[in-house]
Amino acid sequence: MSANMGEYLRTLDDAIDAVAAILELPSQRERLIQSTVKIMMCTHPEAREFLADSQALLIEGGLEALARKRHEMIEALEEETAVVVLNPEEDGLFDAVGSSLDALRLSEVAFRVFPELRRGVEAWRVARALRKNELRFEELVSQGIRRRGGEGYHQAQQNLEKLIHAEKPAWEERSGELRHAYHGYLRSAPHASETPVSDGEAIFATVATDDQLVAEMFDAMAQGPDAARDLARRTFDAVASLRTLLRDKAA
Repeated sequence: MSANMGEYLRTLDDAIDAVAAILELPSQRERLIQSTVKIMMCTHPEAREFLADSQALLIEGGLEALARKRHEMIEALEEETAVVVLNPEEDGLFDAVGSSLDALRLSEVAFRVFPELRRGVEAWRVARALRKNELRFEELVSQGIRRRGGEGYHQAQQNLEKLIHAEKPAWEERSGELRHAYHGYLRSAPHASETPVSDGEAIFATVATDDQLVAEMFDAMAQGPDAARDLARRTFDAVASLRTLLRDKAA
């Protein structure tokens, strides 16, 4: 491993080596301290993001910890501003979207550890595998980090691919309809987004990560185009609001 504990990190490879060394530390406290130090010592944006996401996934508690942080952030913001951030009627949608965005965020750890995944696997499929079998997902990503360059690395990648492909949604044959619902909404509301194509894909990926969100959209589509557009709008608003909150918090 090339990343010494006291060195600044300047590349993604350095960051992966640093996480491998951190995961070998004997205690949770030591791993958390060293991970936090490495994030502060990282000068490369992608590597820094990888370190932060690896810490969230492999050290701090994964999706449950991210959800707890998100709730605490929103509560703190409401206390600071004396403004209710969430519409109580949209709490369920907002929370579901937040959980999907968390899973999509942490799926990037797998793509950076196993870059070959990007050639044939969409991010929402990786996020679904993470949500369905988080412990196994973490185990395989950790193995890939620790065994990079060796046979264990290739075994971890193969097993992760099996985990991803085993999670095939029952609605997959209707995925085109689902995509069309979100892209169609953004086409009908040109002022909603400056990047409608990428935002349409972002909404689709967010929803595709959660079967309940998918079912709600299919129900809305069965009610008619107005209901489908309304749900697409509310979902897009939730995605955009969460992105803004998280970006502002990071700043």
